[in-house]
Amino acid sequence: MTTEREAAELWCPFARVAVESHVGVVAAVNRVPEAMEDSDHADMLTCRGSLCMAWRWHTKKSGGVVETTDGLPSGYCGLAGERGAPYWDLTVP
Repeated sequence: MTTEREAAELWCPFARVAVESHVGVVAAVNRVPEAMEDSDHADMLTCRGSLCMAWRWHTKKSGGVVETTDGLPSGYCGLAGERGAPYWDLTVP
């Protein structure tokens, strides 16, 4: 289970930020060069939690949101899936 606070520290593979090169070319990237890691750009590439339309809350069958042991609501990325969720085993003959 992931809280929004934990998610905010995770890199989002779907986020993009415009970066200008030394020759003036602008590109949309989802990783920033080491020289820019301390810039605002790096912060824009982390999970936005419930601010993102793909965010999904863990819900109980009886209704309501599942809470962590800290009492915080938990969720996950609806595009990338839950952390630790099983994946399709493509090696099966």
